[in-house]
Amino acid sequence: MKRTRQIIAWILTVAIMSMSLGVIPASALEQTASDGYPVGISAVTTGGDPLQDATITCSSEDADHIANGEQTGPAKYLVDGDKKTRWAATSRGNEWIKFDFGEPKEIGSLIITWETAFASDYSIFVSNDDQEYTSVFHDTPSSKPGETPIVINQTCRYLKLTMDSAGTGYPYSIYEMEVRDAGTIITDLKTASAETVEGIAPELPEKVTATYSDGKQSDLKVTWNAIPAKNYSKVGTFEVLGAVSGTDLPAKCVVTVYPADESQYLRLAKNRLAEEFWFHLPTMRMSRLLQKQLRRLPRKRLPWEIRLPM
Repeated sequence: MKRTRQIIAWILTVAIMSMSLGVIPASALEQTASDGYPVGISAVTTGGDPLQDATITCSSEDADHIANGEQTGPAKYLVDGDKKTRWAATSRGNEWIKFDFGEPKEIGSLIITWETAFASDYSIFVSNDDQEYTSVFHDTPSSKPGETPIVINQTCRYLKLTMDSAGTGYPYSIYEMEVRDAGTIITDLKTASAETVEGIAPELPEKVTATYSDGKQSDLKVTWNAIPAKNYSKVGTFEVLGAVSGTDLPAKCVVTVYPADESQYLRLAKNRLAEEFWFHLPTMRMSRLLQKQLRRLPRKRLPWEIRLPM
């Protein structure tokens, strides 16, 4: 009898501890996740992204299956944090996905990771009563959109994505939808500039100025694409594209190519002497690039005619 009482006391203690720690039985989680349409995932707390704590409804969702090695179908895959699983609609017509946060939430920006089957006409709406919706974004891309955050900056209870036209011959499909803080979103990259003379590869800036959605600016490192020699082989201007970490926006640099005559060489040499000290005092050695530029000058005008700026 004493042994039986000890076992009962132990079972009650474990049960009380489980409730105090917020432990939900596995069967309860499975029931929550398999309640069917609409898909509800609010019972699974993840902390952070409000989409992951929202109730999701959608106009259609394909049956759960494997497609091209990826788990595909239900809307729950939109917010599972796995970009190898995806939601799939059943048509290429008018479709929608709606998130109910339960109460108004601050939504800074939204990232949509589309599968190849993207929407060529889609919009984002917000609402607080699920009756009147306000459009905050609309796009008609000709190719699959990148993962550049879409600035929302709204406090709302409902967020709705509508898709009105398919960009491919397949029903819409999305890997993941995420909410981010709008203050850290890059909204613009300032176009840089550079100059050179015919036959000389331009030196591009190492950084470009980025503007964020909160109005702040910062100089960020850029990786420029390779420049074909033919671009700077003749007088004119051309554009070089580059990449900056944290955004899909392309960095741009406009390069001006001047004639390879004496005055332009002298001007370019003077600028570079002033900006980057091409002479290394006291030996007065010159950089290889400056030597190459000066070597193409007429013999009667020699390097000693160029003076360091005072």
